[in-house]
Amino acid sequence: MSGSIHILGPQQPSANLPTVVANHIPDGPMAIITAGWRLDESDISALERDLKAPLFLLPLYTWFDFLGSKEPDLAGQHAARQNKIKAYKKIYNLQLQSACDLWTKISDLKQKNNELYEIDEHDACETVRQTDRRCIERQNAVRKSFPDLEKPWSHFSAAPYYKKIEMTLQKCSGLIIAGGHVAVLRNRMYFFGLNKLLPEFLDAGKSIITWSAGAMSLSEQIVLYYDDPPDNDAGLPKVLDKGLGLIPNTIFLPHARQRLHIDTPKRVTRFARRFLPAKCIALEHGAHLQYQNNNPEPVNHSEKGSCYELHVDGTTRDIEGGQ
Repeated sequence: MSGSIHILGPQQPSANLPTVVANHIPDGPMAIITAGWRLDESDISALERDLKAPLFLLPLYTWFDFLGSKEPDLAGQHAARQNKIKAYKKIYNLQLQSACDLWTKISDLKQKNNELYEIDEHDACETVRQTDRRCIERQNAVRKSFPDLEKPWSHFSAAPYYKKIEMTLQKCSGLIIAGGHVAVLRNRMYFFGLNKLLPEFLDAGKSIITWSAGAMSLSEQIVLYYDDPPDNDAGLPKVLDKGLGLIPNTIFLPHARQRLHIDTPKRVTRFARRFLPAKCIALEHGAHLQYQNNNPEPVNHSEKGSCYELHVDGTTRDIEGGQ
């Protein structure tokens, strides 16, 4: 990877995207993916105004819906696969709740007698971690049971879109991947072969700029999190799926202060331990990390306090090199 990936924080209330584009992709044009916006996918007028550069929209959400109406068999298989994954997720949620409850109870015992319960607490944590790993394995197994969807972009109806994406990326200096609904964004990018095209794009020395759900989708593993969800859910972090894997051993957490009890060391410790060896990196407004040349350690251009890592000792510390 000779190109660079720029991971930004949320773009509200003000955006640092225009500055990053001006500094790192001064000579457009740029492609843009906004599938995570779903029905608002085509409304890129604000980006066109702020970036003042030619933008080529890749409307993955719209294309997918059109293909669904044109190819009922392909759409039916995709829907059946997703239904199987959703059905399994019910089991994952039950297993995760049980494993986390046990971990909590044993952790309470360990606080009273560390020497006696240390091994048991370690085992309880590992059970949660194994439940997460199994979640990815089971989803992979479901996908393998639909061989016609192994490379959906090669299907004769989807292939023209894949070619159009490829040709657009070839003439662009950069790619912008917006935030939005992370599951939709991730699934549409996989469907149209971006997992294959993006590494080639980076190998050509080009740049990707992304934020929020877009950043999450480029990691190896996507984790959903909300300590106090509005729907009365248990508030447990949950593995959604594998990401595109362009940034290894990293879990991105946009809006971490809003969604997590960052000031509670016990919660920070559990989160960081659970997803080891991955780094859990919070992205707040003003964050900007630059990954380049397969270096797992990013260059940090972030505003102070806007980009920090969750550590197993219960602390959060700014990524080194921030402004």
